[in-house]
Amino acid sequence: MKKLIYMLSFLAIGFASCDPMEDTYDELDATGADAYVKSIEYTVTSDDYDVMGEEYGQPGKYDNFSNSIDPTEFLPSFISSKFAVLDKGSDVNITYEYYLGGKDYIGDYENLNYFQLTGDDYDAMGEEYGEPGRYNNFAYNVLPEDFLPDFLPTVYENVESGFTVEVNFKYYSDYVTSIVSEYWSFNGTVWANAALDSYTLTNDDYDSMGTEKDEPGEYNNFAYDVDPLDFLPDFLAGRYLDAVANDLVDLTYLYYDGSETLTIKEYYSFDGSTWNVYLSGIIIPSGIKGYELVEEDYDSMGFDEMLASEDDTEMLITFLNLKFPYAVNGDVYAVSFKYLDDDVIKRGAVELSKEDNVWVEYQTSEMRTDQYIYSTTGWVYDPTILYTIVGADYQMIVDLVLATYGDTFVDSYGTAEYYYGAGAYYENFSISSSYYNTEVFETWQDAVKEAIKLWLPLKYSNAPAQVNGVDMYYLISFETYDGSNTPYNIRYQCLGNDEFEYIEGPTLVE
Repeated sequence: MKKLIYMLSFLAIGFASCDPMEDTYDELDATGADAYVKSIEYTVTSDDYDVMGEEYGQPGKYDNFSNSIDPTEFLPSFISSKFAVLDKGSDVNITYEYYLGGKDYIGDYENLNYFQLTGDDYDAMGEEYGEPGRYNNFAYNVLPEDFLPDFLPTVYENVESGFTVEVNFKYYSDYVTSIVSEYWSFNGTVWANAALDSYTLTNDDYDSMGTEKDEPGEYNNFAYDVDPLDFLPDFLAGRYLDAVANDLVDLTYLYYDGSETLTIKEYYSFDGSTWNVYLSGIIIPSGIKGYELVEEDYDSMGFDEMLASEDDTEMLITFLNLKFPYAVNGDVYAVSFKYLDDDVIKRGAVELSKEDNVWVEYQTSEMRTDQYIYSTTGWVYDPTILYTIVGADYQMIVDLVLATYGDTFVDSYGTAEYYYGAGAYYENFSISSSYYNTEVFETWQDAVKEAIKLWLPLKYSNAPAQVNGVDMYYLISFETYDGSNTPYNIRYQCLGNDEFEYIEGPTLVE
């Protein structure tokens, strides 16, 4: 009898301790499962990444997926093991971290050649009257081009032709001492200012760019609603017809920020076809506005000519709210700054975009959710794109209306349109009949269907019709407003060649 009891006890212990599927059964039970065809939502954990491999090229190495670690290569077998009891027809919406990578141009800031003159440097160039060391600055009668060509070789002794450095120095003029940045290059023989020209815009220049509403010549300046990037590349192309790749122009212009008119000094670089902002020696990608902190900016934040560290992002966000109060959702700024690191002055930058009316820093990774379906061939990736339209997307629709129909259907701020009803500031479609073109569309649903169909190839240019032999669908979520906000989904199929076919919706999100 004792033997029987012992055997039963041993078996009970074995059943209690040797069930590797216990967690899986618990997860199925949590869904209310009493069958094996289920829809499950799951988020990959750190341990899960490790299970999929911890070597180079495997998810567990950095606890994420990336462009070089394709989730579709690892997740099917992981899901098969994790949810082994599921039958064909089941699906798993699995959430994981995806590494996007850093922005190359942001990373380039740390590698910039940067030099700020000190008191000893000015003294080394001479301390007599008419020399920089006399008052530790340059001036209208003590020009940097008269001294830097001989001084810079003492700092950079063995550099190659083409080496360029940003030189910061104090400059006295009209009873005011300010900090000035210039780019100096070595051509293999001598040092010289890297700029092809230093030029200040005149009233005639502003007028040449247009004198109508929202054009520079209207008030002879740029402004928060008259973007320099919309006008200066074409102006420079017309002014410097013989420019060649890598030419620089040191440009000064007026900018009204909503409360005062500022004098902005900015470099532009020619890449062989277009002129782009050249911020601290970095060419800013098209569509991103560059801003470099100046002495007054540091003062306003309580710093002396530089930030305390490169991690003062919250301080920069507060600064942007004050500096650009009229920025709209979708605006992106690359902010360049100086900071102190172990008593060494360094260069840094951060990319900030306005989303949901707040400034957010570019993140190197994001959480993604994909759907996998259990088919006759096993677990396969369902490449349906799930996306919620944000302010920048609504702005794309506004810009499309402006380009297609002119400003007749666009508000004075340029952030809302009345052809389809899209608004970037409030991030929704206004569906009252006064906010879309009732002469073209019978219902707001018709207006939204066309707007999103035209937006999709702008957002997903060159999207494939299939991925791994599976048709590509796009389930787009958006907000409508008619006294209150209401969420909807709408579904399209990608046919390739930037063509999208409407499938169904708008469907109310419960």
